[in-house]
Amino acid sequence: MKKVALMFGALLMFGMTQGFFAQELEAVEEEVVKPVADARIKAALDRQKIDYEIDDDGDFRVIFTTDDDGDRTQLVFVNSNVEKYGEKLEIREIWSLGYKNDGAVPPALVKKAAKMSRDYIVGAWEVIGDNRLALVAKVPANLDDDTLLGTIGSVGRKADAFEKDTQGTDDL
Repeated sequence: MKKVALMFGALLMFGMTQGFFAQELEAVEEEVVKPVADARIKAALDRQKIDYEIDDDGDFRVIFTTDDDGDRTQLVFVNSNVEKYGEKLEIREIWSLGYKNDGAVPPALVKKAAKMSRDYIVGAWEVIGDNRLALVAKVPANLDDDTLLGTIGSVGRKADAFEKDTQGTDDL
């Protein structure tokens, strides 16, 4: 009878600890860490009174006016996450879609974008997935306000011009 009581006690303890660990695991699974927006970008955009939204990834979405009449705009993303190289260099991406299609990006368009990239000082066209082209500038994460805004503007204007030329739209 003593052996049965000990086995029952051991099983009871095992079951209780399993339940405890299962509850702890559920609690950990429920704690989703929301990406944090980079305070440096927020401060720079706020200082310059630039309107923006922060998306679910913690990235900044800036609607940039690309013409003097205000008729055309372009959505530019400033990523909060950065890539680190060594101890001091951090690189962030500032990017904007210039082409989007239901099917694959035509090879001739990829070639055109690659040739255009050769002439850019900052930024280059990248194929995103199978059906999008984005102009992506990879820049130091600690840009001063003027350089940050200049990069956002450059990326936005070039991506918008590419969209207008290739698709004739203002949807991106």
